Parts: sequence; C-alpha cells; structure tokens
Amino acid sequence: MTEAFGELLRRLRERAGRSQTEQAEELCRLMGDPLNSVTRSEVSRYERGGRVPRPRMVRLYAQSFGVPEGELLRAAAVARAARSASTVRAGAPNVDADPEDPLRRREFMGAAALGVGLAAEPWSRLSYALGRRGPADAQVSAAMTERTTALFAAEERMPARELYRGLAQHLDELTVLLGAGGPHRRDLLVTAGETAALAGWLAFDMGDMTTAQHYYAAAAHAGREADHEPLLALVLAYGSYAVADPAEARTMLRAAQLHVRQPGCATARAWVSAREAEESAAIGDREGALRAVERAQAVFDYADPGSEQPWVRFFSRARLDSMTVAAYARLDHPDLAAVSEAALRALRPGDAKVRAVILGDVALSYVQRGEVERGSEIARAALEVTMRSEATLGRQRLAVVAQQLPTRGEGGQLREELRALLG
Repeated sequence: MTEAFGELLRRLRERAGRSQTEQAEELCRLMGDPLNSVTRSEVSRYERGGRVPRPRMVRLYAQSFGVPEGELLRAAAVARAARSASTVRAGAPNVDADPEDPLRRREFMGAAALGVGLAAEPWSRLSYALGRRGPADAQVSAAMTERTTALFAAEERMPARELYRGLAQHLDELTVLLGAGGPHRRDLLVTAGETAALAGWLAFDMGDMTTAQHYYAAAAHAGREADHEPLLALVLAYGSYAVADPAEARTMLRAAQLHVRQPGCATARAWVSAREAEESAAIGDREGALRAVERAQAVFDYADPGSEQPWVRFFSRARLDSMTVAAYARLDHPDLAAVSEAALRALRPGDAKVRAVILGDVALSYVQRGEVERGSEIARAALEVTMRSEATLGRQRLAVVAQQLPTRGEGGQLREELRALLG
C-alpha cells in the first residue's frame, strides 16, 4: 500500500510536468523554506514507498498538484496504516507511526477498503469499491438513499456547478460504505450508481463530456453488479442527450425502455418514451414520434413519481407536456400552441431549467411558423432563464432557434446575440 501511494505521488508529479528536483523545489517554495530542506532524494524516497510523508507534507503535495487536500490525506493515512500493520507483523519499529495511531486507524478503517484510489477521480474510486466486500446497517443505507433523492430534487433548481461539489462528497461517502456493504450492499450499489449517473449528468451540463462518460460507465457497472435494470435505463437515457445523431439516440432510448417494463417503473418508462418522441421528431419520423408521445401519455396515467425511483421525481405532467412541445415543435404539429401554453401554465416557480427548455421549444415553433417577432420575444426570455440556470438543454434549444432565425432585421440581431452568448 505504501508503494502504491508512492506511485500515486509519482503520477501526480509527472502529470504536473516536474522532475523530482523541481518537485522538491516547489515544496520548499510552498513551505517558505529558503534553505531547500526538502531534497530530490526525499521526494524519491516518498515515491519509492520508503516512507509516507507526514500530514503537513501531504498538504503541501496536494497544494502543489492542485488536488483536494482531504483526499490525499486520507490516501496517505491508508498507506500509513498499512505500513504500520506490516511492520508490526514483522516485529520492526514503525518510524511513521502517529502518536494517535489507534484513533487514526479507526477513523480511516472505511477508507482503507478503497486503497489509494481515494486520491484519484470519484468515478475511479467508485469503480474500485464496486469490487470490495464487507458490513453497513439499514439505517445508514436508507440515509444515503434519502440524500441521493434530495440531490436529484435539487438538480431541478440549482446550477450544475453548485450542486456538483456536494454530490462529489456524497459519492465519496457511498464509495467508502461500499467497502463495508454486508447485507445492504445491493441497496448501496444502486444508490451509488444513481448518484454516479447524476454526477455524469451534471458533468454533461457543465460541458465536460469525458467526465460524464466516466461517471456513466461507473453507474452502468453498478447497475449490472446489482442486477438493477432501471439503473441501466437511467444511464442510457442520460447518455442519449449527448449523442449527436438522433437516430443513435433513439436506439439507446428504445433499449432503455426494455429495462423499465416491470411494476414500479411507469414514470421512468413515460420519461424514456417521451425522449424517444423528441428524437424521432428530430429525424423526421412523424408517425414514430406521435406513437411515442401517445405511449408516454398513456403510461404516465399509471405513474407515481413520488414513490418510484429517486431520479423520476422531476417528471411531472408539466415535464411530459414540455417534451411533447419539443416533439410537436419539430413536427410543426397543429396542437403545438395549445400544448405549449398548458406546459407554461403548469410550471412551478422553481422550475427554471424546465422553463428554459419549454421557452426555447415554443420560440422555435413561432420562428418556424414565420412569426419571428413573437418567437424572438420568447427566445429572449428563454435566454435569460437559460443563462441564470446554466441549463445545457436550454442552450441546445436556443442554438437550434439561432439556426432558424433570419439573417436580417430583429431576427438577425437576435441570431447574432444568441451565437455570441452561447458560443
């Protein structure tokens, strides 16, 4: 374990583009040490696993690499505890022992199950923990599920960057608990997978597709290990938003529906069906889009969002109407105006992200019908909500509106504004 922590320090140093000598100089600079008391040989010793740096030095390392201090400290504590155990078994004195070592060992017992993955990215820590075993009680498991549910609810109102920080900490705690899951490990697996999927969605919302894909992969891993089909549907549905080809996205959504046919999944199936309608409309499959809308509306009659999966709590009748608006706008459906007005009336004050999407769809429908002035007015309202809520889906809708606007007059002016603001 000590060697693995040293390897972690080496990888972080190389990622920072420093030699061992340069790393030693950087640590001295952060210490304010003009005597350069940290030498290249000491850095080398840490990296070879000959010694685990003390907490103060670990903090300096974290600062020098720009990584979270707490995570590197926990990883160092795991390595130190492993080193202590091995030297005690060998009957050798432990030069790295903490004065509070028994307390420290209890404090990091859960973290020890994760190994040095603690200092890697959250999805790596989760993937590592999925293969571990061990005990956590029903009360803890239920509390973690409740917190995940609250995070999904907060996603409707909070910008992704604000929510992500708290979610990453929650995922860390779940990752630790997975190492000691016992009879409740499957519940923790599902909760961790749902949380990872939400983290992927937030990464997508922040424009970081690489991170999103890592989280989705971890969530799918959890779903397969827990044999939890709805979680696999969630990953496919979230992932479909990032696919550029509507036909490919529709294939993913149709596959997702196969995972939510069992009782207790009516809301999830209605949502995924409505997503299929959006993508079918995007490729011009009018019949397929209308069938998917009808299916979503029929299934929603049996839905109970408040008692099903935590990630479907957002899917209200207003949200279904908003997705119907998206499909109808692409199809220039005669009922578009009526459905749009109904969707807007049903919105709650806190539904900023949903409002951004609906306003974008309604603006597009007016522009497509040649009512540029009214469409531009609604598009400006959509832009204001989108920028305030940092809603990626709202940005996507407005990008389509910009493509449809004329190049002259008020429409042309708004077109340039949208392109400038949306990048």
